[in-house]
Amino acid sequence: MQQAIDEAGANLQAAGQVLELFIDDSIPDETPFAAIKEKAFELLNIESFPVVSDFMRNIAFDKTAFEWSYYGTLRHKFKLNLRHLFCNLDFVCLVSDEPLLESILFLQELLRQGKTPRQMNPANFPTGIIGKNVQRYLYTRAEEQKKKTLEVDRYEFLVYRELRKALEACDVFVRDSNEFRSFDDDLINAERWNKDKDAILQEIGAPILLTPIQDTLAALKQELEAKYKSVNQHIESGDNKHIKITGSGDKLRWALVYPSEEELTNSLSMLNCRVSAWPTCFGSSLKEQDT
Repeated sequence: MQQAIDEAGANLQAAGQVLELFIDDSIPDETPFAAIKEKAFELLNIESFPVVSDFMRNIAFDKTAFEWSYYGTLRHKFKLNLRHLFCNLDFVCLVSDEPLLESILFLQELLRQGKTPRQMNPANFPTGIIGKNVQRYLYTRAEEQKKKTLEVDRYEFLVYRELRKALEACDVFVRDSNEFRSFDDDLINAERWNKDKDAILQEIGAPILLTPIQDTLAALKQELEAKYKSVNQHIESGDNKHIKITGSGDKLRWALVYPSEEELTNSLSMLNCRVSAWPTCFGSSLKEQDT
């Protein structure tokens, strides 16, 4: 992208020479425009005209368009390296009617039959995966066509790109894989659980799973109440120096005791001293361990 922008700026001199063709007295007025175009393309490469003209009109460089155009040049690489892997994996989505899954299944069926997207009518492709923000980059319209046509190579790349995002977000899973398995794949089969729940719990042998939930909750409540009581006793007896008690009876209040500015400064100084010593400590520990 940056290279294209730099080239646009570098080609401004050639663009100025193209403009001078219109005021060149040596060119007769009856000269065909095709001849003028031929001279213009000698001065400035035809592929550079759109970028340079946009640059001269101070039009923002469409990085996304350039990005998708570049994906088109990579089609041979991703077809060679991704298609075989894509065809041999089974993907599962969290939502069964996910547009991404529809596109995945469509493309997989096509490729598994030995066909390619270019052999299919672009109008038959499921387009739910194509968001509004990328529609303008996935459809093209030739001069002789009234309707826009789907660029199937870019569509295939879009499926791979969205699939990668979904895998990383855990919205799509690959069973029997190490990294992209569903959490449900690590759980006990629901059918087995419903049939042999008691036997499974005995096999696991965890006391908290074998104890009735009412007993577990009662024990936890008792433990929590004891901690509340212990904390309150420390506050009331004054053992907790970080809490200040004010008032009495119904107006009894407590507040945290914040350090004075002097105490805070001293604490920070001590902390800085300790932090400055860490690298030395870690260094010696590592050397001893390495030895």
